[in-house]
Amino acid sequence: MPKCIKPSCNRGCCGHDHSSKAEQAPSIVDIEVVRKILSQAVVNMCKRAIACAEGELTRDELAEKDMKLME
Repeated sequence: MPKCIKPSCNRGCCGHDHSSKAEQAPSIVDIEVVRKILSQAVVNMCKRAIACAEGELTRDELAEKDMKLME
C-alpha cells in the first residue's frame, strides 16, 4: 500500500498502513538487493560480450547496450 502524503495522517486515518511492518519496496541500501542488481548486470554484460564474439551483435551495438546499462 502506498505511503500517505498527508502530513497530518499519523494513525492511518486515510487507510494507509504506516507501521514499520507494512510491506515496502526493496531498499537500495540492502546489500542483498545491491548484490542481485550487480550480479544480473554482470550476467547481462557477459551475454552481450558472447553475442558480440559470435557475431550476433556489432561492437557498436555492444557499446550502445553497455552505455544504456551505465545510465
